[in-house]
Amino acid sequence: MQQLYAVVPRRLMMLLMVGLAAAMLPQCGKEKPQSYVDLKDYVVNLADPGGNRFLKVKMKMIVESDQVANEFSANGAKISDEIITFLSTKKVEELISPLGKKVLKRQLMDLLNEKVLKAGDVQDIFFTDFVIQ
Repeated sequence: MQQLYAVVPRRLMMLLMVGLAAAMLPQCGKEKPQSYVDLKDYVVNLADPGGNRFLKVKMKMIVESDQVANEFSANGAKISDEIITFLSTKKVEELISPLGKKVLKRQLMDLLNEKVLKAGDVQDIFFTDFVIQ
């Protein structure tokens, strides 16, 4: 008798898990449509002592939708100002490592998503050019 009680809960649990997985399946296949936004080159002086170091960066962003991409076009000056102001606060040692670049991507996404964009979010950033001199 005890074996029967041990088997029933396992079978019931398996049925519940299969049912839950089946219910979630339609959501898994639906990815949100994405758009790409190419940004112009940014050249900024870095915040290093002496002020003779600069960063040249070009980015491509994945955004949630065409509406967000259109927002980049409509607010180009404000977006550029935010990016330039933010990048010019960085020092070489913050940006030189791969980890530093990942942190910079996250910070830029947070900046744009929280301060500028209203129609949706930046989902990812790709550096297509990144030169520190």
